[in-house]
Amino acid sequence: MANVITYGTFDFFHDGHRRILERAREFCGEGGKLFVGVTSENYDRERGKLNVVQSLVDRMRQVEASGLADEIFVEEYEGQKIEDVQRYKIDVFVIGDDWLGKYEYLKEWCRVVYLPRTKGISSTLIRNDARHILRGGIVGALQIGLLLRVGLFPALFLMLFAIRKQNWRRSLPRNIL
Repeated sequence: MANVITYGTFDFFHDGHRRILERAREFCGEGGKLFVGVTSENYDRERGKLNVVQSLVDRMRQVEASGLADEIFVEEYEGQKIEDVQRYKIDVFVIGDDWLGKYEYLKEWCRVVYLPRTKGISSTLIRNDARHILRGGIVGALQIGLLLRVGLFPALFLMLFAIRKQNWRRSLPRNIL
């Protein structure tokens, strides 16, 4: 039995997100709990992550809908991880290996585990697929690929977002673009 914690933005919740939560859950064992911190919009901006599309509420709902988290909370500032580890009496901190070495300081309070990322999927790839929707038309291989990656509703949302963004760009004077 262990209390496990992980963090993420979870924009366009996808198989990679699900897999890291599933693998984090394995560290809990019987009777343990999985705590998941979802980054706030302000914290994402402070960290330079300016391409997040979904609202904090939507991202938290998607993590909740996965059924893998026992508790979901908002990560709002640098340094919060130490407080969360102490507050929730965390035994294991789990994060993707794209952060390898970044959280060694947490070893003072808990075990730190870096898990391999799921290959071929990321929120960035999904957002890039959405940009291709405008170039490839509404029907085509790109849209089918997007649909297969994220599901019907996120794919429709991305298409509408991309179209809205494209229309906004057309309304600007050319010298601004």
